[in-house]
Amino acid sequence: MFLKKLIKKIFDPKVDLVNISEPDYNLVKDLFLSGVQSGSYSSDLTKDSNNFDLMIKMMVTGLSFKDEYSRRVFSLSCIYGGKSIGFMTLAFDQKDVEIWHFSILEEYRNLGLGGKFLNCLFKFLEREIPNAKLFARVNDNSQSMQSLLRQKGFTHKGENNQGYKFFYMN
Repeated sequence: MFLKKLIKKIFDPKVDLVNISEPDYNLVKDLFLSGVQSGSYSSDLTKDSNNFDLMIKMMVTGLSFKDEYSRRVFSLSCIYGGKSIGFMTLAFDQKDVEIWHFSILEEYRNLGLGGKFLNCLFKFLEREIPNAKLFARVNDNSQSMQSLLRQKGFTHKGENNQGYKFFYMN
């Protein structure tokens, strides 16, 4: 019995990160809009509705694209109990991986799921890009994300003039 509890704590079969797909369009759009409203995401994302719509469509196609720094960008769906409850967008090159966006539905927050999704990401990176430096760019207003990153071993290493803080995995 003890081993079964220990395994469940380490590995939760209800939690997974998978390739995002087009049925996640409304979920991603709604999470971005609520993130902008709460101040977790920059309102610049939604200023031009055509560009915003195109960004969401590019994310949910499951294809990677390049950002302004020529890094590959792709999004993953956060699955809990077989249901998509959020998304994570990563930007990466040969040496760095940035958690670019990470949101889960309000009713699934504060249940420890954010940490479990990050654990899935850690396992994936350890297997696929073992020497990469992992970091996150977080809006100054997103206190819950900053707290989660600190809990998972990230350290605040600076900020830029656009209101973003940078957290690096130790």
